[in-house]
Amino acid sequence: MYRSLPEKIWFESHQLLLLRIVNSVQGRELLGIDLSFPDIVEINSNYIKGFRHQNKDGDIDYVTELRSSNKWGNVIRFKWFEFQRLAKSFYDSGDLTNIWLDEKWQLAATTSTFHPEASPGPNSCDGYVEISNAGNWASSRDASVGIQAGVFDPSLSNNFTCEFRTVINDYMIGRGFFIYDTSSIDSGDSISSEIVSFAGNGQKRDDYGTKIAHIVVSSPASNTTLVVGDFDQVTFSSLGSKTLSSWVVTDGVYNDITLTNAVVKGGITKLGLILDDDLNNTPPTVDGNRVFVGSYMADNLGDTKDPKLVVEHSATGGRQRFIGRRPGLIIDRQIIGNRKNPVIR
Repeated sequence: MYRSLPEKIWFESHQLLLLRIVNSVQGRELLGIDLSFPDIVEINSNYIKGFRHQNKDGDIDYVTELRSSNKWGNVIRFKWFEFQRLAKSFYDSGDLTNIWLDEKWQLAATTSTFHPEASPGPNSCDGYVEISNAGNWASSRDASVGIQAGVFDPSLSNNFTCEFRTVINDYMIGRGFFIYDTSSIDSGDSISSEIVSFAGNGQKRDDYGTKIAHIVVSSPASNTTLVVGDFDQVTFSSLGSKTLSSWVVTDGVYNDITLTNAVVKGGITKLGLILDDDLNNTPPTVDGNRVFVGSYMADNLGDTKDPKLVVEHSATGGRQRFIGRRPGLIIDRQIIGNRKNPVIR
């Protein structure tokens, strides 16, 4: 398997590309380099070296800005896609003819955050489907159609629930649906972490004190809305869980659930949120005991409290990805020469 380049080697092998970028206004703004800093003649992960002047004896005076941490290495990692777009823009303008970008250095981490879209969204949504008054447990849990569905509530008080009400010999089951457009993750990427989070809104009740929330795969008929016919469009295999006793209801505080193999790369990730009684097909038995959890939804103003899916991923496979349209020279060793005619040694 290909191993990513060490930082020092990556910076050395991309000096021509980096120097062109850091001596441009866009590049300095992207990397946080003062526009007044002299023309940069060398850059590494923790320092930049600029040309100050040449004295009468021909000696060159340089100024160096040194950082204790790997500032510019970390900035490029964090802003990898912006950096790649800027590099490609220089290539397309003809200013970096014959330069390839060795993208594998970004294996360190790329973190992408996704939210369901407020209704009506073009690609995704969130909401719930609920059933009650269906009779016994089997008729309720295994029903193909619920009695109500919603995608417009900004702060649901029961995005999932499971209750037994003997007074009317009835069960109430609610299932949450959360759809994320993860098509921007390359299908060839390797995922190292996937965490789904829900912001507390003050709504929670677990009269048993032992209940567990589970994330499952869902498959509603549409990615952008929910209907009562989606009630049975969940699986009963847990991708991640969180006990209700540890669920934080403080307004806006996120509850994280670590997932396993839940994210669909290059497509749409469809998740469900259900209670353990529902997952395990175990009917609740205590009349009147209530169990539910609420959270902010995508229709809440802004996205600081919206459900979110955070994915850490990195490219795998071949060594280089060409950032331009023309064939050129792979630069993966020390470079000398000018920008348009680099020499490899």
